[in-house]
Amino acid sequence: MLRKVEETVENLWWMFVFQGILTLIFGIIALFWPGITLVAVVYFFAAYVFVMGLVLMTRGLMRIKSEQSWWFLVLIGIMAILFGIYLLAYPQIAISSFLSIVGVLLLAKGVFDLFLAAYIVKKTEGRILWMLSGAVGIIAAIVLWQFPVETGVAFIWVLGLYALIAGAIGLIYAYRARGFIDRVKLELRLKKKK
Repeated sequence: MLRKVEETVENLWWMFVFQGILTLIFGIIALFWPGITLVAVVYFFAAYVFVMGLVLMTRGLMRIKSEQSWWFLVLIGIMAILFGIYLLAYPQIAISSFLSIVGVLLLAKGVFDLFLAAYIVKKTEGRILWMLSGAVGIIAAIVLWQFPVETGVAFIWVLGLYALIAGAIGLIYAYRARGFIDRVKLELRLKKKK
């Protein structure tokens, strides 16, 4: 039993690290180079959303047998993949439409993180971090809807700030998952010695 848990967490650990690093890179680019064209941001964001969708879908598929909520991760992942493909295919979409859709994605991710904090994640697994991530996502969505096109640089900064916070939370969660793996390995070694 412990061996299965160890393998599952070890398989998920690198995904948290990858997603966290990718999110941090996006946040840094958005915050420190806000003058880049919105089309470039759309391309980078499209790639980010596509990869994030793949990670979420993979996480969900890996949890089919272990969790009842696996389908929600798969659904969010598929939506993110489709949105990433759409942005890559049509980067010239109207900025207001882009901001509205990004706001919907941020809101959905924020609600999902709050759902995880309330019903799935135990206190020892970083419930406060998931709640923070959810609240930041919802606030970012509201800011984007309230102050759209006329503040293009502000949009990039808001998105970059959100990405920095979400990326840091992802890396913290990866570090905690790695600690869990190490504890499980230690328990397995101790049981083998007995």
